[in-house]
Amino acid sequence: MKKKKSSLSVCPVCGGPLKVRMLVCEECGTEIRGDFTQNPFSGLTEEQLDFLYEFLKTWGNFSELARKLNVSYPTVRNRYEEILRSLGLLEDL
Repeated sequence: MKKKKSSLSVCPVCGGPLKVRMLVCEECGTEIRGDFTQNPFSGLTEEQLDFLYEFLKTWGNFSELARKLNVSYPTVRNRYEEILRSLGLLEDL
């Protein structure tokens, strides 16, 4: 099975924000053009997405996640806060 590339939110050349302007149906080839907003999670790194996936699998249990990832509890907490910061959610707390 072919692995899909995750969406980019930052230009790899200049670092500017990328905007989605076209969607294509893989079945029939229909193209829809416009200015589409991106999912807020598209700005997370692959490592952050992997962490979030494991976080959800452990029902948000930091102790269990620390054991599973073989890292300390404070490391789990710091990675979680980094994701909240990346999503702009720390300001809301």
